[in-house]
Amino acid sequence: FIWQNAICDLTPKPEPKHCKTIRSEHSEIEVLNDHTLQLVWVDDRPNAAGEIHWDDTTRSGSGYVTFPDDKRYELKYYPEQGTIYWDGDKGTTNIIWQNAICDLTPKPEPKHCKTIRSEHSEIEVLNDHTLQLVPYT
Repeated sequence: FIWQNAICDLTPKPEPKHCKTIRSEHSEIEVLNDHTLQLVWVDDRPNAAGEIHWDDTTRSGSGYVTFPDDKRYELKYYPEQGTIYWDGDKGTTNIIWQNAICDLTPKPEPKHCKTIRSEHSEIEVLNDHTLQLVPYT
């Protein structure tokens, strides 16, 4: 089985429009593509880490952050409102950060093929450098 006329496509598949960075008066939260996050305080408090998963239906993010000097807190983030609720959701918690701004800044363009196409199928090159074969139907 020989592939001929395979073409390298440098254009990445569009990513969902989720926050890459969440900025507040307290901290800056960097959100990575694998849904992990790193919270860096504006003061000298130890940095924290966690996860966030996006729900396109509710347009919100849910997850947790583990603070090394405190405990693990569940979080619910509403980018359109700029609000993070800690250990609860709207109306169920008093720990609320407002003016938490979502930054959608895209990553720089890749310098390697993201997709290899041929007449038989397509190979997607994933960020972890693994390949996914997508046969044409």
